[in-house]
Amino acid sequence: MAGQRTNYLTWDEYFISAVGLASLNSVQGDGGACIVDKDHRILSIGSNQVPYSLASKVPKERVLDYTLDSVSNALFSFKGKRSEFLNGTIYVSEFPTPEQAKSIAQAKLQKVVYFKDVPESEEKAITNYIFDRTCIYPEKYIDTGNSEEEYYCFLKDLRDFIKKHLKQKNGEVTPEEYYMSMAVLATLRSKDPSTQVGSCLVDENGRVVSVGYNGAPQGMEDRDIPWHSSGEKTGIKADIKDYYSVHAEVNSFDNYRGQQDDLSKMKIYLTFSPCQLCTPRISVGRPREIVWLREYEKIDFTEYEKWFGAAGTKYHSYNEDKPWNKANYNELVEEATRVIKKNIGKPGKMR
Repeated sequence: MAGQRTNYLTWDEYFISAVGLASLNSVQGDGGACIVDKDHRILSIGSNQVPYSLASKVPKERVLDYTLDSVSNALFSFKGKRSEFLNGTIYVSEFPTPEQAKSIAQAKLQKVVYFKDVPESEEKAITNYIFDRTCIYPEKYIDTGNSEEEYYCFLKDLRDFIKKHLKQKNGEVTPEEYYMSMAVLATLRSKDPSTQVGSCLVDENGRVVSVGYNGAPQGMEDRDIPWHSSGEKTGIKADIKDYYSVHAEVNSFDNYRGQQDDLSKMKIYLTFSPCQLCTPRISVGRPREIVWLREYEKIDFTEYEKWFGAAGTKYHSYNEDKPWNKANYNELVEEATRVIKKNIGKPGKMR
């Protein structure tokens, strides 16, 4: 089918960008980790943070004393079954330590993709020995240049982009900016040439537990969808994309690997407000809050009161003082793509 967006992120670019955003969310250092299953679904994301289950119990002045590294946070706080790690990949900001390598091996992950390398040492040799004996394949994301400097430049450009478009406060990236940035990142995987939408699901402890974008159902290729949607003019239903595409918020619900009952404790960050078809589906999960960047023009807002009101779900715009139209939203998507492609773009076949 014709009309597919071509300047989307590759899987590797997408996952290492999630690591970058996680690094910006770290309270100490710039550690980030992203675990992906064999079907390219993000299972867990970790930052250098207090363990999520303890976040509300640790005094602010003691946060650094309780900080856990990003790899451990990604592995140990996963809400699904650990069997889903089997044959998956973990993307990390830095070559793992022996302690992290043991945990990665225990999880039965198959591959480690790391950005920053570390000098040769006894500890690096031990990590490589563990990986060799457990049949885990370590791969450097970019095998040229100074990886530490390149990663620093990538994080700086990411932070500048966030503060330019999603600013809530000056200074470091806030949790709200981090969550909405994850939703924006997800849009960059969408093949829809006219409307790219992203969703980020956050639990009651402030942990990102699922992301999604508008695309093909599991098992169907994006290229098989009529993204040109010419049927909207001709009346031929088979040529209308909405009959095939799964919307971002539904994808984030379906990608969530924890208990469905927990959805009532969660907050959803969306780049577009929900459409009329997705609103009832979302309300079934009874999330506590929905925040969106841009309002969907075709929605009748009485639908929100009907469904979300009954579910007890709060809903509102991310930044009431900055209304988003099609032009500045497209600029957001295009600039985010440029920032990532410039810093960590990888040549090769798009997937």
